[in-house]
Amino acid sequence: MEKKETDWINFRQLRKGEIIEKDDEVLCESKIGWVTTNESCVGTQAPDRMQPAHRIYRRRISDASDILFNQLKKEIVEYCFNNNNSTLEQEIQYHIKQYKKYNNNQKSK
Repeated sequence: MEKKETDWINFRQLRKGEIIEKDDEVLCESKIGWVTTNESCVGTQAPDRMQPAHRIYRRRISDASDILFNQLKKEIVEYCFNNNNSTLEQEIQYHIKQYKKYNNNQKSK
C-alpha cells in the first residue's frame, strides 16, 4: 500500500464536532499514513484535533469550493471596476492578509 502524504492544498482538517463523511480520511500510524475512514465512524463527530491522543480527520476540498472562489473573484473584479482607486491585486492582497490574521487568531484559541 502506498503511503499518502499530508496534503493541505487539496484537503482541509476537520474541526471538532464536524460530522465525519464516508470519503473523509483519517491519519493512522505514521507508517500507514492517510486512509479512508472506517464505516463505523461515518456520521459521528470529529474529535478535538488539539488532543494528541485523538485521530486527525481530513476532507477533500470539493469542486464546489472552486465555484465559490470563482464567484468571489467575479465580485472582487466588479468591486475594483466600480472603485477606480483599487486594483484587483490590492484587493486580493488585502483579503489574504485578513484571512491570515483570522487563521492565526483561530490557532491561538
